[in-house]
Amino acid sequence: MKAIVANVIFLILVSTAGSVVAQFPIKIPKIPKVEKPKADQPKTESRGKENDQAAPVEQSETSTYSTPSGKQPYGFIRTTANVLFVRDSVYIQAETGKEYWKSPGKGISSWVPKVQFTVFYDYKAELPYVAEYTNPDGSVWFSEPLELGNRAADLTVMVKSNRDVTTQMIKTKSTIATGIYGIKITNSASGEVAFQGKFKVGKFPIEFSRETRNEYYVDHDWLMPIGYVSFHFSNFIGEDLGVNFPIQVGMWFKKSLGSTDHGLEGRLFYKGQQLATTKPNEREDRASAFAVNSPDLHHWRLWEFQWSNKSDREIHVDNGGEYHRDNMPKAFFIDKNPGEYTVKAYHNGTQVREAKFTVGTDGKIVDGGYQKPGYLTYHKVLIPVTIIGTSEKWNATAWKTEAFYGNPMTGFPLQ
Repeated sequence: MKAIVANVIFLILVSTAGSVVAQFPIKIPKIPKVEKPKADQPKTESRGKENDQAAPVEQSETSTYSTPSGKQPYGFIRTTANVLFVRDSVYIQAETGKEYWKSPGKGISSWVPKVQFTVFYDYKAELPYVAEYTNPDGSVWFSEPLELGNRAADLTVMVKSNRDVTTQMIKTKSTIATGIYGIKITNSASGEVAFQGKFKVGKFPIEFSRETRNEYYVDHDWLMPIGYVSFHFSNFIGEDLGVNFPIQVGMWFKKSLGSTDHGLEGRLFYKGQQLATTKPNEREDRASAFAVNSPDLHHWRLWEFQWSNKSDREIHVDNGGEYHRDNMPKAFFIDKNPGEYTVKAYHNGTQVREAKFTVGTDGKIVDGGYQKPGYLTYHKVLIPVTIIGTSEKWNATAWKTEAFYGNPMTGFPLQ
């Protein structure tokens, strides 16, 4: 099976602040005092029922310039010698082979697992990770040394199954059985267990011209109600800390969305009124190579909404900087407007998702008090997502026990 590589499309908007005019003390003739007109007061918004057609909410500030507060809710992110295992990056797949080594020449398909994840550290030493897999009965299946990749632009390092090892395992260790399998990832140098969990494997038939084969897949229904709010990494790793950067909201979809633009739209609400709407960017797939034959059941796709320069209104974080209203007439800064926000996703005009997140008085997105699955990169916050409608066939209780491959979050506020 050919693994589908995640395509990452990031839209970045970093707006620069307006200049400040210097003032010099000069003796001038005394002139009559002129009364300045009072600035308009901000509008008071109703907290009534949300209306998709409501007028945009006004910013809480009334001045043209915003004076730097000196308090930046979001700070620099730097790698250290301390290796941080990025738990939400773990992705386990079932690699399907055309033959079964115990019945050669009979056209029976079989599978072996493969894994990938990222770590966040300063990349000064090799990381000898090993993955060990166990059968549904708890017995050891096989183990494999994992391959360390190069540092990515976001300073993470990919660790994954070696392609040659996977091919060899299909020829000597593959199975035709389905069920719940175990995985343990260990640093073989230190003996430290970096990750341990379980994953559910299923299968579905693939029709060929002469024979029928099965395609194996790892069930990822647990992803469906878990979304996130995050920011692009480039705002936190340069010489200067980013200001005026957009937010990103990610959600998973299972049903095939069809058309070229997929008919998706994300609308953001605050205090009962719509702030902005935009179309999403495709981020990542979790699917088997043959999921095109059953996309509604075995294909999970992550879509990310970002309200930036291509949307009707830009949703940003000012991050303690200063901005000029005239230069950013469409900008709305969530860190200057604390409270609850609602994201509604629509497919061809019909609402299919709803999620909420809260901005605290400190300007930061609130994590909701749940137990995090582990280190999350660049101030990412996980949020519960409500799936609306019945067009997507998924196990609505899977997240309770299967989230993050058997490592669910205690206290995650999903109803």
